[in-house]
Amino acid sequence: DVALDFPKGGTRAIVDALVRGIQKHHRLNAVTTNARVQSLFVHNNRVAGVSLNDGRKIRAKNVICNADLWSTLTLAENSGNNCKTLCTYLKKQTERLKPCASFLHLHVGIDATGLPIEPSESMPAQWAHLEDWNLGVDAPRNLALVSVASMLDPSLAPAGKHVIHAYVPATESFEPWAQKFLNTPKYNSPEYRKAKDEAVQILWRAIESYIPDVRQRVELELSASPLTHRRWLNKYKGTYGAFLPATTGEQLMGHRTPLPGFWMCGDSTFPGIGMPAVAASGSITANSILSPIEHWQLLDSIQLPQ
Repeated sequence: DVALDFPKGGTRAIVDALVRGIQKHHRLNAVTTNARVQSLFVHNNRVAGVSLNDGRKIRAKNVICNADLWSTLTLAENSGNNCKTLCTYLKKQTERLKPCASFLHLHVGIDATGLPIEPSESMPAQWAHLEDWNLGVDAPRNLALVSVASMLDPSLAPAGKHVIHAYVPATESFEPWAQKFLNTPKYNSPEYRKAKDEAVQILWRAIESYIPDVRQRVELELSASPLTHRRWLNKYKGTYGAFLPATTGEQLMGHRTPLPGFWMCGDSTFPGIGMPAVAASGSITANSILSPIEHWQLLDSIQLPQ
């Protein structure tokens, strides 16, 4: 038997829950979005806050960074001489850790007339599609994963429709896309769109393994390349996160850094990539910052069930 945990309301519900938690418990009730962090500022050898690219400064006793390792290194390098020790530490980590590859995504909204509305053995809500066993699961454009989220939560699509997400699991190289389209007029060109259309054919075939006529049902189609990941998620080379072979016997980065008050969590830190692991890294960091008494006070305030 297996159990599938799926957030009701989709992944947006997780973000909304985090925002509610901050607004409820933080004294300023503030969540700032569309605000790129330009640099850190330091006072008495301890982080004192962040400077935004619009010139604002936000002061804080602790700064928690969930950006990837390589983006965090760039942030430290932009922060001046007071962050030299942090830069040295992060550079050593980049010598030890390598970035995972990136993704191809296909999001489609379809007419679900005649399709099941609940998952079953004959029509699951999620499945994997492997084109060639001999190539292996880590070969580029060979393994695809598909999720029909509206079969798990009907609120995610209008009545009579389904939403489908298909992707390759961090097996798409960033470099060929960057060489052809990054920082050139071709980035939004017909050539770029054609390249994306050709790349996601593996994802269409994955969906067609259970919905053969999906292309005739499409009402909305959105595709994404490693450049999309880089642009919208501010990810270094569109990476999924840090990679460390299990055979090394080493661990990913911890959450405390040499700069007092500056913490790291996210997909470059322990326990690794993926939403459950990233959430765990955030929890570890929060528990490391708070004192035991503050732990008890928070547990009392949220009133966990007995």
